[in-house]
Amino acid sequence: MSATERDRVEGRTGPELISVIVPVHDAAATLDDQLGALAAQTYEGAWELVVADNGSTDGSREVAERWRGRIPQLRVVDASRPGPSAARNVGAATARGDALAFCDADDVVGPRWLESIARALQEHDFVMGELDLAPLDPFGRQSSTKGASPEPWLGFKPVAATANMAVTRAAFDAVGGFDEAAMAGADDKGFSFAVQLAGYPLHFEPEAVVAYRLRQGLRELWRQRVTWGVSDVATYTRFRRHGMPRSSAREALRAYAGLVTRLRILRFPNGRWRWVRDAAQRWGRLRGSIRYRVLYL
Repeated sequence: MSATERDRVEGRTGPELISVIVPVHDAAATLDDQLGALAAQTYEGAWELVVADNGSTDGSREVAERWRGRIPQLRVVDASRPGPSAARNVGAATARGDALAFCDADDVVGPRWLESIARALQEHDFVMGELDLAPLDPFGRQSSTKGASPEPWLGFKPVAATANMAVTRAAFDAVGGFDEAAMAGADDKGFSFAVQLAGYPLHFEPEAVVAYRLRQGLRELWRQRVTWGVSDVATYTRFRRHGMPRSSAREALRAYAGLVTRLRILRFPNGRWRWVRDAAQRWGRLRGSIRYRVLYL
């Protein structure tokens, strides 16, 4: 019997207090938008907001402090240990809620986000929401406007993005929180896989919507996607003993060949963005295969 099934049998109720945790690192340019969206939530239950300042030097902490009085139980905590996973763990350690909801400083939650999260937490220990790519991308660079999927990631298990995730305190503590040693891009995958392996299935709640902000410049996009590609390999080395399959060589060759045949789209701005996105991910996997001495293309 899974943890969720046990709770249902025992007459489970929803969380008494939800702690929303937002890690912040030099996000002064976008933080007001996210805090304004959180202030406008329709949820009528008890919740608090923990802004975990991850060593910002651009005035992000001051931006957050200005929202005191407009957001219930807002606290800004020092989370200066390196990395967003550390910030999330610090935020969770200081949070008072029996459930934790995570979103990011550069995105914008929908007005019913927390209400939908709370409803899902009445029956599930681990929840992911929808990522809407359209509102914050005026150029329509993605071929799809949806950025979340309940389908298995990398042929293993579904992944909840830290930009739109909620978990009960019990499930969070069962895996010891986020792995602070994991490289960027592997933290949400590793956390998602670990929680599910601990017996807490991941529930997809499509009404819990977050407008997700894509990387703007090609250089920034390249760095992000290369990191994600390397993190795919790092995740495989960690979870292959749990049954995570090796990547398909045939699919990888088809993807690399596709990059060559699609070179013509580089003439167009959106085409360049999409080509760089896909090429960087594949290059990252190649680099990761060399770094970890395992073939995962």
